[in-house]
Amino acid sequence: KTLLCDAVDELKLSSFHINEALPDSALQFDPPRGTRMADSLNLPDSDNGFALPAAVEQMPLMSLQGQRFSITEMRGSVLLLDFWATWCVPCRKGMALLEEMHLRYKDKGLIVAGVNQEPERLQTDFLEKKNLTYPMLLDNGGMLTRQFRVVELPVLVVIDRRGRIVEIEKGLQKKDDLE
Repeated sequence: KTLLCDAVDELKLSSFHINEALPDSALQFDPPRGTRMADSLNLPDSDNGFALPAAVEQMPLMSLQGQRFSITEMRGSVLLLDFWATWCVPCRKGMALLEEMHLRYKDKGLIVAGVNQEPERLQTDFLEKKNLTYPMLLDNGGMLTRQFRVVELPVLVVIDRRGRIVEIEKGLQKKDDLE
């Protein structure tokens, strides 16, 4: 049986000491008036993902080439964001594999995009020596990096076709794992 209620009228908190047994009354729940018992509860299927923060969906992004990007406009495609930096050795090692993924799956709905918050000129100078064709997004001020709570590099974020975050991976990925 499942309890359904519209709102909790009152919440009582008590203090307890660590390593002491809790009395049964500490876990007592008195349903509010109007609560009814239900034989079943129909919930939507779990989709193994979570919604993007609204700030990320609304964030205007620009590539190093001056192209405008919007994460919401990419719905319908799988988006793989690669948070990287020029000084990050694992980031640099992973770029060839990301390029391979980009070339192999771009026509099947995968968008690979690098995200870097370093100065534009530093990124441009670094990337001139690379033969990468996937877009690099400028994260001026680190707003996107903060929204995804990236504190170490590299970090890969996978956003599904419905715009939900389904995977966040830290560190250099192996080809089989990335596939």
